[in-house]
Amino acid sequence: MSEIKVYIGCCKKDFYLLRSCIASIRYWNKQVPVYLLKDFSKGDFDTVELETIFNAAVVETKYKKLGGYMKLQPYIEHPDEQIFLQDADMVWLGDIMLLLKNIATDIAVQTYTPEDLDTELNRWYFNTSRLKAYYQSYKYPGFVFNCGSIFMKTNIFQESNFKDIIVWQEFTRPTHDKVFLCEDQGIINYVVARKYNSKLITITSIEFQIPSETDEAKRYNLEKIKKYDARTVIVHWLGTKNGLNGFCAASHLLRFYERQYYNQVNNGKIKILIDRLSRTIRYFDKFMYESVKKIYYAFIPSKK
Repeated sequence: MSEIKVYIGCCKKDFYLLRSCIASIRYWNKQVPVYLLKDFSKGDFDTVELETIFNAAVVETKYKKLGGYMKLQPYIEHPDEQIFLQDADMVWLGDIMLLLKNIATDIAVQTYTPEDLDTELNRWYFNTSRLKAYYQSYKYPGFVFNCGSIFMKTNIFQESNFKDIIVWQEFTRPTHDKVFLCEDQGIINYVVARKYNSKLITITSIEFQIPSETDEAKRYNLEKIKKYDARTVIVHWLGTKNGLNGFCAASHLLRFYERQYYNQVNNGKIKILIDRLSRTIRYFDKFMYESVKKIYYAFIPSKK
C-alpha cells in the first residue's frame, strides 16, 4: 500500500469529469488510497457507486461548502500525511505514483518562470496592485505553479499560515476581496512563496501535467494506454468547461476513461447513454453552439 494518498477536489458540477478521473487512476494503480474532497456548494451529489466500485473514500471535513477553497482543507485538517492533491478535471496517462514515490522534498509541483511576469501573475494568481496594498511582504520566489496538482507533506502547513488570508466558514471568502485569483491557486502560490523565501520548505519541480489543449494531448494515441505504455503524465482540462466532454479538447481521452468507468458498473452501457443524454439536454444551448461551430469549421476552409 502506498504511503501517499490521492486527494481529489470535486463538486456536483464536475462530477461527470470525476468519473473519468477516478477510472484513470484505477486503470494505472489499483492500490493507492484515493479520497474525495467533496464540496457541496453547488448541490449534493451521490458518489456511493464510485466509492464502492473504485475503492475510494470521502474525506471528513469541518466545512462542507467551500467552493474552490475546499482544496485548502488538507493544508489545515490533515497535519501529518503525504498527499497528492489534484482536480477532478484530470486523467492519468500513467502511474503518477512512480514519479512521486522517491521525492524527499516537502512539496513537488510543476513550476515555471513566465516571460511576462506581471501579465501572468495578474491573469492567474494575483491582482498585483491589491497584493501590494494588503500583503507588502510578498516576494516573487522565481517561479509560479498551477495548483491543479501538487504533492506535499501536510505537516509543513498550519492553519496559522492562512491568517489574514481567508475567513474559515461555510461559503468562505478571502479576507480581502479581489487579491487572490483562481480561488485556491493564488492563495497557495502566496503561502508557498512565503515559506520558500524564508527557507522553511524544500521544493522539487517536476513535470507531471500537460494541458488538454496541447497537440500532445489532442493527438495522444489510445493504443499506448491500452498497451500500458503511456507517458507518465496527467492531462488537465484547464479553464471553464461546458458540461459536454465530447466537445472538450482531447475528448478521446476523457471518453476512453469514461467508458472504463461504466464498463465496471452494473448496466453500464445503459447508464453511460443516460448520463450523456441528460447532460446534452441540460446544456442543450452549448451543445447546439458547439455543433454549429464544428460544422462551420468542417466546411469553411481556414485562411492561410
